[in-house]
Amino acid sequence: MKKIFMTGSTGFLGRTMLKQLLKDSYDQFYLLIRSASSKKFLKKWLVGVEPHRIRYIQGDVIRPYFGLSDANRKTVLSCTDYWHLAASTSFDDKNREEIYTTNIKGTAGIIDLAKECDNLRHLYYVSTAYIAGRNQSVILEDEMPERNGFKNIYEESKYDSEELIRQSDLPFTLFRPSIIIGNSKTGDHMGETRMVYGYLLGIFFSVIKSFGNKEGLARAWNEQNSHEVKLRLLGYPEITKNLICIDDVVGMIMEILKSDHTRKTYNLVNDGPLLMSDCKYIIEQVLRVRGIEYVGGVIDNPNQAEKRALRLTDAYMPYCVLPDPKWDTTNTDKALGDYKKVTMTPEKLRFMMEMFVQERIIEKHLTDNFPHAR
Repeated sequence: MKKIFMTGSTGFLGRTMLKQLLKDSYDQFYLLIRSASSKKFLKKWLVGVEPHRIRYIQGDVIRPYFGLSDANRKTVLSCTDYWHLAASTSFDDKNREEIYTTNIKGTAGIIDLAKECDNLRHLYYVSTAYIAGRNQSVILEDEMPERNGFKNIYEESKYDSEELIRQSDLPFTLFRPSIIIGNSKTGDHMGETRMVYGYLLGIFFSVIKSFGNKEGLARAWNEQNSHEVKLRLLGYPEITKNLICIDDVVGMIMEILKSDHTRKTYNLVNDGPLLMSDCKYIIEQVLRVRGIEYVGGVIDNPNQAEKRALRLTDAYMPYCVLPDPKWDTTNTDKALGDYKKVTMTPEKLRFMMEMFVQERIIEKHLTDNFPHAR
């Protein structure tokens, strides 16, 4: 039985990873939490799990040694495996200092603790495939890509964090997932409203402008037809984006753990990247509109809906105008063996987006006065 210390267990990937690790082992888990509400949230998420296998450790990743009490620090230093998933995933450069501080100090903190841990077997760190930044070359797994500029502070902070891990001389393993979305089987977005979901929400609130207000949009939806809008968006229809379902990320990681993975890096990307034109068509379908158009890097004389879209989707704009690189998956493919990945297709993404629209948009914004908007 291992004693596992984990940060970021309340996050989108963290809590999914935690539940799978608990299911597939008899290990003891020590979870860093910042507040009583975090503890309450996790207890609800982990209902049915033997409570004796979970211990909550009060702390904060931005403080030296996570601000642990002497007793908690002793407990953490007795653990055998460290998982660092805590990070700010915001793309908003207005919060540049906070994002960078959280991600860099958090990584430095886990390294400091790991170096003092006499029992340490392994340090697992979740990075991102998009440390690639603005590079267009092949992104190798066991090398850092050239530092060639980034689309936002999140990418930059994860790049620098990964470098800290690599320079630490610890027994590490790095996982680099691409753009994570919900569960491939259920469509569950688990309350996530960032990333692809945040982009869709931004377009939804922009589309409302074309109908005057939510009530106008609900009336249109009640007619069961798609309606014409004029909504030009920044982006190029021919570029691709790499989306991967959260259950697939966790499944791949669990398979990799069975292999010799020390001091190796794994690019966890989908074999089926999607064109932005496919994504646009899916957005039109799930929002029941026509007339969304990608027009490149500039929009002249934007209308009111387009002005709102420019503001609400600004953080995602670089991903719409800059092509993805190609990712090397030599280590990943070797470790996965016969594991069957979830291939991303337009049909799969539409299913995911329809589930999000039903649960987050229709239920929350449109059904109070217009129940037929379902």
